[in-house]
Amino acid sequence: MFYISAKHGLRKQFTRDLQDAIFIPNQVDKARINAWGAAQNPPKTYEGLRNSSPDWLRKCCKHVIPPPKILYPLVAEVFHMYGPLLDPDSRKPLFSVDNWKTAKHVLNLIQNGYMSDSPGIPLYSVIGLDSKASGLPLYHCVRGTNSTEGGVYTHIRSRLPKFGTSIRHMQSTLMDFVLRHNFLVSNLDQSLVLTLTTSLDNRSEHST
Repeated sequence: MFYISAKHGLRKQFTRDLQDAIFIPNQVDKARINAWGAAQNPPKTYEGLRNSSPDWLRKCCKHVIPPPKILYPLVAEVFHMYGPLLDPDSRKPLFSVDNWKTAKHVLNLIQNGYMSDSPGIPLYSVIGLDSKASGLPLYHCVRGTNSTEGGVYTHIRSRLPKFGTSIRHMQSTLMDFVLRHNFLVSNLDQSLVLTLTTSLDNRSEHST
């Protein structure tokens, strides 16, 4: 939501601190990671791994987005600290006028509870153990965009005409997509899927 120049010297650190303000690590998982890191040569800490191996850390540590009364002051502090700071080269502040407006909108979202995790809904499940890290648990998180959003809706958009179409045309396009999608995600033999898809393509060419 924030449009900040990639050349701004504080952009990366702002992003890290904002992420840390929103996603609070589970204390049990953090303690496990610190205990494992202390036995390494050289020793490693959660904070160091957050910067050097962020993808691995997210797999081994659950995070929670706290309730508004906790989240609001944490995020507001990051905005107020970084927003006015100047880039050493350009001498421009991190936040433009538009970014300050965006920050206000984000804080309103937080205040209304739209960013916090819903209480009582588990978002993490253990999917294995990391044999290279003394058996630290590996988690799967369901927070964020689901497979339907990325696997279905994105592809539907690419198949819909942008303008000059009728309701009948739109419905036929959607029906064709649903048929193809159901064949591809079913348990049918792959050769049969290929045959059906080829047949549909030939039918479309002849109808055109």
